[in-house]
Amino acid sequence: MINTVSIQQNRILITKDVDFVNSFLTVQQPYKLLLITTGNINNSELESLFIANFQSCS
Repeated sequence: MINTVSIQQNRILITKDVDFVNSFLTVQQPYKLLLITTGNINNSELESLFIANFQSCS
């Protein structure tokens, strides 16, 4: 489902899940993929990293 939405809306999927990499490499889904490899952190810590570094990414 999330791969379908990504393709239909040209959205980038941001994930910590390596399974999406396998999907991307084998069937070119989702539309674009950003794999986050920050080690063992929880989602709120990951969100804080994005917020703190958002300006440097644009």
